[in-house]
Amino acid sequence: MAATEEVLCRKQQQQQMGEDSGVARFGAAVVLESDTAARGRRCSNSTCLAVEGVGVAAFKRCGSCRQRFYCSAHCQRTDWTKGHSKECPALKAAAASVDAGGMPVASQQATKNQLEATMATAAAARMAVS
Repeated sequence: MAATEEVLCRKQQQQQMGEDSGVARFGAAVVLESDTAARGRRCSNSTCLAVEGVGVAAFKRCGSCRQRFYCSAHCQRTDWTKGHSKECPALKAAAASVDAGGMPVASQQATKNQLEATMATAAAARMAVS
């Protein structure tokens, strides 16, 4: 019985303050996820409004650079003539210089060379001790 009275009292207070039960009551800013982020990526063709996951099948990637996504072959052709043909080789080169973990391939080679040099030094030290 006391719980029902408490609920009624809260509702009455909310009405007096001009609030309804859906109002957030904490001091921190409320950050809402954008609709686009929740729905998926947009078509890379700047004139297309298609969003992946909203009435459109999964987007296909550019076969060369694999950095652009398109909802249709028409959009891919349109973007190609609008300038992706000039950007594609640079995007492909940039993607090739980074591995799946995001580490530059050149850094990986340098790290590998340092590791091999350290191992060779350690092996030489062991031989000298023996």
